[in-house]
Amino acid sequence: MSTKSKTRLLNVRDYVALDTETTGLDTKRCEIIELAGVKINAGETVDTFQAFVKPRDGYGIPSFITKLTGITNEMVADAHGIEYELPRFFEFIGNMPVIGQNVSFDIKFMECGAIESGIDRQFLQACDIMRLSRIVFPDLPRHRLRDTFTACCDVSGNTPDFGKQHRALADSMMTMFCYETMRPYLVDKYGEDPDAEWNRQKRFEAYASYKEFLENVSPTVEEIDESNPFFGSNICFTGKLSSLTRKGAWQEAVNLGAVPQKSVTKKTDYLVVGYTEFSASLKGRPSSKRVRAQELYERTAAPQIVSEEFFMQF
Repeated sequence: MSTKSKTRLLNVRDYVALDTETTGLDTKRCEIIELAGVKINAGETVDTFQAFVKPRDGYGIPSFITKLTGITNEMVADAHGIEYELPRFFEFIGNMPVIGQNVSFDIKFMECGAIESGIDRQFLQACDIMRLSRIVFPDLPRHRLRDTFTACCDVSGNTPDFGKQHRALADSMMTMFCYETMRPYLVDKYGEDPDAEWNRQKRFEAYASYKEFLENVSPTVEEIDESNPFFGSNICFTGKLSSLTRKGAWQEAVNLGAVPQKSVTKKTDYLVVGYTEFSASLKGRPSSKRVRAQELYERTAAPQIVSEEFFMQF
């Protein structure tokens, strides 16, 4: 089961807005102490879920968490453990998309709890309110749930009272209100399928940046060493590079007498692999560029796949 879910820009009318409260930020050492969700159908609330979760024996709630959430050890003393409450919460969610503030955090905790409980569960459709807030309210200094909620109250002219923040059900309801307020702005900007349009625009911006770079680039070295292995070749990069930005890598390729490429093609001579792509490949999640390069290499013995460290030697 995957423990890494990718959020999307969702335009949905049926979903679950959710939140978890935990004893800290580390999934290996901390635990869920409250689960909550609001089920929405056609934009209307149809059901809610809230449950305290008792930490494992010997694990109490830190005082700073009690101060933040108001949840005490006494409040969870008679609660069920995660192995009981998590399946109930998953049943409540069903196959519906989930929406939350920094929702990847909640999903990470729930997926880790699922693994410990022997449950196979993934969240294939998840939308992050914080990400939406950055798009809809780009001028907000911060995009915490309270900040986004206040901005949504301002534009909607409505200030609902959902109770104490940092309690899972109240935060779930605030999340629902924020999503319902921001969704029309998101659709107005990116259309009925905002995730696809956002990605299309980002690809276009990346291509435009690359095209502009090629039109204006020139070597920044006094003389190109034509004996280097990359001279006269086509080079593509994949993964995050530890020592260079992507434009910086393109410039270094030009300084070596090579042509940087945006994607892997039959003309690609080298694919330079950054450290994140190397780690992902070891875990069985190679990038599309690497997969394409390997397919081409099996047929034509090109491109050569080399590390960032090898590239930087020259």
